[in-house]
Amino acid sequence: MKSLSLLKLVVIVVLFMNILCNFAVSVSADESYGRLALDFSMAPTMDMEMEWKVYKVADIIDAEHFKLCDKFAVYPIKFDVTKEPELKSLAYTLSAYVASEKMDPTYVKKSKPTGTLIFDNIGEGYYLVKAEQVIDGLKVYSSVPLLVCIADGSKYGNQWNINTTVIPKIGLTFNGDEYKTINYAVKVTWQNKHDDDSEVVIEFYRDGIFYDKVKLSDENNWYYCWDNIPSQFNWEVKQESLPENYYVNYYWDFKDDNGSKTKHLQIVNTFEEDFKSVPTTTINPTTSVENSIPVTTDNKNVQNISNTKTLPQTGMNILPIPILSLSGLFLLGIGWNLVRKSR
Repeated sequence: MKSLSLLKLVVIVVLFMNILCNFAVSVSADESYGRLALDFSMAPTMDMEMEWKVYKVADIIDAEHFKLCDKFAVYPIKFDVTKEPELKSLAYTLSAYVASEKMDPTYVKKSKPTGTLIFDNIGEGYYLVKAEQVIDGLKVYSSVPLLVCIADGSKYGNQWNINTTVIPKIGLTFNGDEYKTINYAVKVTWQNKHDDDSEVVIEFYRDGIFYDKVKLSDENNWYYCWDNIPSQFNWEVKQESLPENYYVNYYWDFKDDNGSKTKHLQIVNTFEEDFKSVPTTTINPTTSVENSIPVTTDNKNVQNISNTKTLPQTGMNILPIPILSLSGLFLLGIGWNLVRKSR
């Protein structure tokens, strides 16, 4: 009787392990992890490291829908990548919130802009990629924030790539004594305006730290300019909350007309009846990226980066699967042996 009771226990344990194995295999099959490579073949020559940060901004629902991640969904952002200008603006908009709210990146690495920088084990989704500007003597270098989709296109019936390589745009922003200070102008415009709000508040940040704020309205033509601010800092602007059914887009431009050295930001607030605070918007299934150049993935000039930081991942470790299987077979053998002895 004791042998039969023990046999029942062994059978239960084996069945339980089988369920765990099936669950592990199912999760592993459903989740895909890929690689993001930054190709610096077109970057300027510089002997300075740049800190590259990658933020997951949206999850994939299906081939035509994305949903903003929780930390971005609280802001008036419409995740629409159907057109290239909106895609570029979206990258700038997300970048402004990242800087002003001091969000932690999903991945971060430091590297000189040479060869190729690799981010491994990246889960499916849409990501914002940006680098902190660096100063080399009298030269200030900065990169353009970009958005990239990491996904297995075969699962969604499109051309997405789970292993993606892009060429970031890195440029010499300022050079020489005459660029030690710049002007920073902001202009607010409205589309489909459906209310009589008299003003909006614009916050100004220096290296992610609050610096100043202004109120814009019809009285000042929705415009303000900060004059002669030090160019070596990373300056960001964030507009405070909007009325319901409005979303915001940021558009950047730098002009040096007659030596004015002015960086222009246009903030466009758009009213849309169906826009919600946590939007899920239909998009075209495209991998086109305005602020980068998609290229063929390769392993040439891949750097081995030692000073890297990667936040904990939620990927499925498949190592327990064979261990559980062997354990189940072992227990099944014990049970069979007990049956033979009981006879």
